[in-house]
Formats: sequence, structure tokens, C-alpha cells
Amino acid sequence: MRIMNTDIIKSFFLFSFCLITVVGLSQSHDSAFVKAVYDFKRKPDSTKPNLIANDLFILEVGSAVTKFYSYNRQLSDSILNGQFAEHQIIGGSSLSADLRGIPSGSSFVIVRSILKDFFVCSDQLGFVRYKYIDTVAAEMKWTIRPDTASFFGYKCTKATTRFRGRNYIAWFTSELPISSGPYKFCGLPGLIVKIADDKENFVFKLASLELLEQKIPLLLQEKKSTLVTRKEFKKLTLLMINDMDGFAASQGYEFHTKSINGDTNPSPPPKPPYNPIELE
Repeated sequence: MRIMNTDIIKSFFLFSFCLITVVGLSQSHDSAFVKAVYDFKRKPDSTKPNLIANDLFILEVGSAVTKFYSYNRQLSDSILNGQFAEHQIIGGSSLSADLRGIPSGSSFVIVRSILKDFFVCSDQLGFVRYKYIDTVAAEMKWTIRPDTASFFGYKCTKATTRFRGRNYIAWFTSELPISSGPYKFCGLPGLIVKIADDKENFVFKLASLELLEQKIPLLLQEKKSTLVTRKEFKKLTLLMINDMDGFAASQGYEFHTKSINGDTNPSPPPKPPYNPIELE
């Protein structure tokens, strides 16, 4: 008799409930009435503080759902799809994608159910897209400070929290009473316009804001994905960094590195830096 992982069983039922909720919301034609664009800066290597990676993220806010995703990734995917469609029309045996001048973007997408207070998080690792369910409300305890400042003409208030191993300073505006923000940050009585950890490894700052007179549909459909727990997703990420051969095997293919001179057993390449936004 096969014994299934209890974490997977629990995740499956939670995922099924969450997915039904999200699908139900999408079928109810939930639409975004706010579109916020955040400039995102991060330090991929904590030992090299001058090395900065940039991205642009879009937060779409509806009455029941929010969606957070990379604009740069959306742009590169759109260009690739256009080039692929053109290749199909013209015909040919090979496709050469041209993304010169297009900044790379993160592949993770976060959909939040405002009413049920959970997140559906998906990301691409290797050739597989993984998805997990996350609940953060119990972990994100905010302390509102007396400090105030002005961003984009809005009066903002300072708030602090500790979330999964990092201390954060946020600025939110009660003039926009939307309890949302970039990434998984939420729970304040206003839209978060800026948030950064105290070492500024990760900085989200509002770049533009649209209060939409004509609402836009919130597109929640994602590519086919494999359900895992958050803990398993983190293990897969570390496996991909520390053991590429083992990670490839976990996805059902073989990975062999060759050196420039054709040697099939070269010295292993240096491991990429690992500085995740969530340490715990």
C-alpha cells in the first residue's frame, strides 16, 4: 500500500479549496480598479552590496482578488510569443529568439484572495512551473509608527514588521484605503507605497498608480503547474542551486556540463548566490 506525504495531502485539499475560490472569483468577472507599478531593486548576493538587480512589478487590485506579477517578464513573454507565431507562419526548422534590449523579469506570480486571506504563489524552476498555497496573516504583525512622509502627493505613515527572517519598514497611505501592497505584504489600513528590509536587500517603491475609471478584467489563469508545499518549493530551489544534476533528475531529464574543450567532466561551475526574500 502506497503511503502519501501528509503535507501533500493537506496542501492538495487546501489548494483545491483555494483554486475553487479563485476560479469562482474569476468567473464572477472580478475586475481591477487599481493598477500600481512598483520599481523593485534587490541584492542577489548579500556579500556584494553594490550588485543590484532591477525589475518592474504590477499589482492589480480587484474587489476580491489581487494579482502581482513582473511587467518585464510579461513583456519578454509577449515578444517571444510574437516571434514564435511569426516563425510558425513563415516556417523553418529552428527558432532564434531575439530579446536584445529587453530586461529579464521574475517568473513568480502571486494571486491573493482578499476575502479568504490566502495566496496562490507560482514560479518557474527549470522546465516545470510549481505552485503552492501560502497564508501569512498570522505571521505579519504590523506596528504603526507616528512618523509621516509624502510620496506621490499622498500623506504616508510609517509601519514596521518582521516577516520570515527580515525586518521591514513600510510606508502606506490611508488616503487609498486598500489593504494591499507588493509581494505578499498586506494588512495595513492603506496601500503600501514603499517597503524595504532594514538592510535594503529588497526594496519595493511605487513608480506609478492608476485609479481606473474603466475596470480591467483580472486574468487569473496560469500555465499548467505542479502543486507542492512552500517547504518543498524552497528545497527544490536549493537543489537547483547546489546540485544541478540532482535537480535535473527530479524533473525527469539528465543535465551534463561540458567545458569549452569538450570535456564532459569539467570542474563544477560556481554556485549562483542565494539571497531569498524569505529566510525562514
